[in-house]
Amino acid sequence: MDSTEEAIEPQPPAEEAAEAEARAEEAIAAKADELKLVPHNDLNCTLVGEGCVQTYTSAERSTERIAIYWSPQTGAHSVDLLHYVGKAYRKAGWEEGKYGYPTSDMSGVPNTKVSVQSFEHGKIVDTSAHYAAGRKALADRASQLRLTTVNGYACELRGYGCVRTYKPAGSSKRIAIYWTQATGARTVELTHAVGKAYRASGYEKGKYGYPTSDMSVNSKTLVATQSFQKGNIVHTPPHVTAGRKALDARAKQLKYTAVNDYNCRLPGDGCVRTYKPSLSSKRRIAIYWTAKTGARTVELTHAVGKKFTAAKYERGILGYPTGDMKCGLKSKGCVQVFQKGQIAYSPATGARTLTAQINHSWKARSSQNGTLGYPLQDAVTRSGKTTQVFQGGSLIAAKAGASYLPKNECWAIGAHKTRYYHGWANRVSFTISEKYGTYKASFINCVRIGSVYKQEWKTSRATVGLKGFKKPGVASGHTMYRWSPQGSFTVTDAFGEGNPGTGLNYRKLNPRSQWSGTPGSGYNKYFESSFNRWPDEQMWQIMRAPTGDYRQGAVIDYNRGPGQKIKQGAGFAIFLHANAVPTYGCIALDLSNVTRYLKTADKGDRIVMGVRADIFK
Repeated sequence: MDSTEEAIEPQPPAEEAAEAEARAEEAIAAKADELKLVPHNDLNCTLVGEGCVQTYTSAERSTERIAIYWSPQTGAHSVDLLHYVGKAYRKAGWEEGKYGYPTSDMSGVPNTKVSVQSFEHGKIVDTSAHYAAGRKALADRASQLRLTTVNGYACELRGYGCVRTYKPAGSSKRIAIYWTQATGARTVELTHAVGKAYRASGYEKGKYGYPTSDMSVNSKTLVATQSFQKGNIVHTPPHVTAGRKALDARAKQLKYTAVNDYNCRLPGDGCVRTYKPSLSSKRRIAIYWTAKTGARTVELTHAVGKKFTAAKYERGILGYPTGDMKCGLKSKGCVQVFQKGQIAYSPATGARTLTAQINHSWKARSSQNGTLGYPLQDAVTRSGKTTQVFQGGSLIAAKAGASYLPKNECWAIGAHKTRYYHGWANRVSFTISEKYGTYKASFINCVRIGSVYKQEWKTSRATVGLKGFKKPGVASGHTMYRWSPQGSFTVTDAFGEGNPGTGLNYRKLNPRSQWSGTPGSGYNKYFESSFNRWPDEQMWQIMRAPTGDYRQGAVIDYNRGPGQKIKQGAGFAIFLHANAVPTYGCIALDLSNVTRYLKTADKGDRIVMGVRADIFK
């Protein structure tokens, strides 16, 4: 053939086509044996690029359909026609479409539920099952933590991960939950310093990768730590660093040895650590630190430290110490100042807390060196008033400082220096004889302010029974013997010529008014009758007499009153009345003072009567 003549392309010999088909049939059969498949239809070698295909199933009645493709360039590879990958391959136009022939079998991505298959011109990836598992894992974890969604799922992350952002109900916190098959569902608190560092690094695409744990915070040091695939993020709050440094410096200065770890999870970004002076010492000293107060010691094994402990440490009414404890004061006392008050101690009075207002007033009165001396009790708030009892008087907190009440009989009630029950009555009145065998007495009216009592008024013109007081617990007996009983008694009823404005149950006397001294069911009770007999008292006549004893009076609940059983013969008609002369057992004052008493008296008030040595401790 002349070289200038047009070349005619020769047709492939039949034997070459047969040989190629034989190679395809052999390769496809080998792949089928490898996958333990059985033919579903015949071999088809009419495909583009001299390719062949045959469909198989895993059993004669199986619904599976596996196509094994072969081409001279790619070899034999299976395609699961009923799987997402196979359906996507079919939709793309099989081997004539954009993917061409398969170059691998379908396989799973390690540590995922992702399926992938390579083709001549690309890959088909199935993430449906994987991301369904991811969304479920995120939802389950959010439900467990009771979180509310902020946005939608994002499941196209690096390494086939998923994420969704949540928040606690009513909170400004933002918490991302990340998931991968390998790491599980882990939280990242985006609004925390750890989360902010993670964000700054590029989230899961950055140098840390996915979280492999949740964030943990040391309960005492507040150091936050979270593990990720490629490292950890550790955050120490600035106040923790400063606090630990300050505690270490103070402990070194004092040559103390640590007993426990730092605790920087205190209110107001405070830190504390406990120390001891030496390895063998039983003393325990806490060093507290805040940016405002500095590093201050509290000697926990001292009475002052024990009081601080009882007051709930820095979380209680005192706050943080603002100075160290000072000792060597008057009467071997010690004091320590705190943000909201002070603790004062002496061996005689023990350790007592003072609120800021009371402490200010105490200091203004020269503290323990002044008239007040040391506190006998802690500051107490009752009925809206904060009060405190000292050795030499009481203080009542006011808007600025505190008002002073001197030491007297009324002071003794709040100081628990009385022997008789007072029940925190709004008013307690004392009738006091200085000794036995005398009818002379003084009458002192005390009004309660919070937990202390203030002397309202006092008179030395008071009398009791002609023979004075009986011993404590001994009945006064019949009035004709002219003894007065000792004890603490309520006052509920009053009587006389007209109500002066008392809060007691008041009875205006009339010609039939009497008080029974006759034993029986009516003993020591008011009654009315026109028949007069001894020893019943004719109250009307006593009121109308020139001395006017019963012009105003109050019934003292001796051998009577709420919840008491009347004892026959134990005594009757023990009153507070007018005409300050020796009585038959009653308390007598001038009429003006009886009226004065009634005007402020109310049900439940008490009268404490007796000899001074028996009343007061």
